[in-house]
Amino acid sequence: MLGRFITFSDQEKNGMHHKVNITKYIVLAMVACGISAIVTFAQTTNVRNLEQTTTGPIEIGSTLQLFVDDAVIDALHGLQLRLQTPQKQPLAASPVTGSYLTIIKDGDLYRAYYRDYDPSYTYTRPRPSGHPGEITCYAESRDGHEWTFPHLGLYEIDGTRDNNVILAGQSPFSHNFSPFLDTRPDVNPDERFKAVAGHPGFQRKVKADGLHTFASPDGIRWKKISQEPVIPFDMSWSHAFDSQNVAFWSEAEKLYVCYFRSWTAHGGTQEVGEAGGGLRSISRTTSPDFKNWSTPVTMNPNLPGEHLYTSQTHPYFRAPHIYIALPSRFVAGRVGTEKTHAMLGSTDILLMSSRAGSITFDRLFTEAFIRPGLDPERWESRANYVALNVVPTGPAEMSIYNSRSGHRYTLRTDGFVSVHAGAEEGELLTKPLIFSGGELVLNYSTAAAGGMRVAIQTPEGAPVNGFGLADCSLIVGDEIEHVVCWSGNPDLSALAGKAVCLRFVMQEADLFSFRFRETGVTPDGAKKSAKQADAIVFPGKEWLKGDPEDFGISLKAMEDIDELMKKSQANGVLIRNGYLIGQWNYAGPSDMVIMAQSISKSITSMMLGLALRDGLISSLDDKVKDYWPDFETGPYTDEISFRHLASMTSGMAATRWYGMEYFDPGNIKPGTQHHYHNDQSQALARALTYIFGKPLQEVLREKALNDMQGKMEWEVDKVGTMIKAANGKMAAVHFGHSFTHWTAQDLARIGHLYLTEGKWRDKQILPREFVRESLADIPYKINPWFGQSEERLKVTGYGLSWWTTRGSDSNVWWMGGRGRQFCMVLPDYGIVMTKLNDWKPRPDNYDRAYFERIIMDCLKE
Repeated sequence: MLGRFITFSDQEKNGMHHKVNITKYIVLAMVACGISAIVTFAQTTNVRNLEQTTTGPIEIGSTLQLFVDDAVIDALHGLQLRLQTPQKQPLAASPVTGSYLTIIKDGDLYRAYYRDYDPSYTYTRPRPSGHPGEITCYAESRDGHEWTFPHLGLYEIDGTRDNNVILAGQSPFSHNFSPFLDTRPDVNPDERFKAVAGHPGFQRKVKADGLHTFASPDGIRWKKISQEPVIPFDMSWSHAFDSQNVAFWSEAEKLYVCYFRSWTAHGGTQEVGEAGGGLRSISRTTSPDFKNWSTPVTMNPNLPGEHLYTSQTHPYFRAPHIYIALPSRFVAGRVGTEKTHAMLGSTDILLMSSRAGSITFDRLFTEAFIRPGLDPERWESRANYVALNVVPTGPAEMSIYNSRSGHRYTLRTDGFVSVHAGAEEGELLTKPLIFSGGELVLNYSTAAAGGMRVAIQTPEGAPVNGFGLADCSLIVGDEIEHVVCWSGNPDLSALAGKAVCLRFVMQEADLFSFRFRETGVTPDGAKKSAKQADAIVFPGKEWLKGDPEDFGISLKAMEDIDELMKKSQANGVLIRNGYLIGQWNYAGPSDMVIMAQSISKSITSMMLGLALRDGLISSLDDKVKDYWPDFETGPYTDEISFRHLASMTSGMAATRWYGMEYFDPGNIKPGTQHHYHNDQSQALARALTYIFGKPLQEVLREKALNDMQGKMEWEVDKVGTMIKAANGKMAAVHFGHSFTHWTAQDLARIGHLYLTEGKWRDKQILPREFVRESLADIPYKINPWFGQSEERLKVTGYGLSWWTTRGSDSNVWWMGGRGRQFCMVLPDYGIVMTKLNDWKPRPDNYDRAYFERIIMDCLKE
């Protein structure tokens, strides 16, 4: 194993070196030691005796820090940097393929741009680059997987306008038309999309020109905005621009940046071609206005003899100060194992990076990031290019697209490179950092026997009181965003603005990224109200108490809530970030349990999450009949899934309404309509009792409430009281739709669990994805129930037995019960509120919307 520190010369400290050279020698030493795809920096934590790689602390603010370079690493002991492997996904039914592909995520829409050819264009010789028959085409997707090719009618191609062409007849610009979404804050709406395109010309050097610029308001209708090349071809160059040249607005640099194809000389020659020593390479230039560009700088990231084709350099979507590059490495003269013409060659994909403002690329790894693989076609000449831009395609997933094969490759979010710990414990020490915000967030993964802790210390190595390893809660699991806690508290705001070092101690774990951020952030990273309290906490047997005004809730708002609670004769609590800031006891003492009516449906659905967590069912879309053979409910029984029952879309007939008027859909095809009624929840309760092999109350206490230090009582169904379960034992069946009994405080624990995406302190009680699906609207109209108005239903959604509100000032989730009972969650503000009262309707009993309005009006003030 390589046991040495990396230190840098004064010239390198100033960023004027080729960082790749240092990495090259490291990799050569690693190869000699038999190490592959791993970089090891040090074998000691005694970093105070080292030459520092920076002259002072690094100000990182709240920016995400990846490990695609060594910018924040001071030393590794027993740990390694590990290059991750993108996973090839099955080919889509409608993939997008084409030369020099660009993928742009524009809100919820994925846009794709690529080069194709007009089939009606003929040319007597082999088609040269930039010939008049080249066209630019457009596709789009809603999921980043399956693509549609809209009929735009903009250009007549091969006798018809029924096509997806956005640029034609403008040779040579379709050869390498490369667009981007301009994120500059004051961008002209008519130029929201921009592009660069250009080439040495139809006949190469004879008509050498350069890069021109284009703009579009919608990404589809484009106009040329430069009459002359803004980045002209220099006739002293041997070659340039004959590849995909990429540009973007850099928020970090406050400049437009362009990375373009150039050639670099090795062996003292600029000769290009089969016998020459010139290498395809990358240059960089910048502009404040997309018109006037700086003198290009050659970046020279090539290793000896190495051609880099497309650079595909772009800001990483979660860390725009870090530019990710995915160049195609071109092995000239080789196609598979064959030696052929020098203009042909095999290709694979590399990973490089560059920080904003740098004129060098970092290459911690010089081996392939994506290999050609098993498919023989990928070993053909120039068969592997990836699209410009790595884009998010899921909460924990990002995608890279092979433009030639159409395949999509996926990585976990931030998952380019990890700091990896094996079976032996190791440590990472960062350089001195100055951060802003109040909490530390990690993207990490551990084995079941692994884990990590984080300590904070001064640049001199002294531990910071209260933030030592012993104070840090053990971090075990697999999360994209985990907030680190010390003695149960994540608050780091007292250290913001001061120079500190992070010390990670890890075993059987991978760390993919870290960042500091403001406190008061939702689990998906969205910022909450500025008035929100510092950090989410969890109650013990009692809730921690706080002053409402300290949590952004005025005394006037509390008085208005009190008035409605009193009129409703209800017990309830108001929780913010885990602190009890309001409590009302108009129904009885605070420890009084009150029967919750249809709130119980949400509790039954929660049991479904526990079954998923424990592997008792594999998917929400599994068929109920496959697990509970006695399930029978009409002609569509075999098609009903657990998702159907929990989302009220099973189509089964309704019977359990105890004399009240209701809408009975009869038996209709599952997954086609939403109809709210009790039978579906009861069927789910019986199925889960069969699967768990014990009463649901016992399961809920054992698998959730004991950890949450909460209590409840659950009544047994009056019809079909017992069931013979899968384990052969008889088990009591509880009501699935009503008749759970709670105190207002303990019901709030369930809301708090969903607010934190199923996590309670350090334990993931419910799977995160299950919670997210529980709170995601089903794609069906919500049918009226109990006389609800059509106007109300327009903004009402339904998930997995949870109600949602659309179109209001914020997201709202709630469990609801007859008598206007509720447990309401305002996730954007860390608020949970419960109201429990007699279920019999009263004219002066106020429903959830009144309380939501009071709270939201207060927060807006």
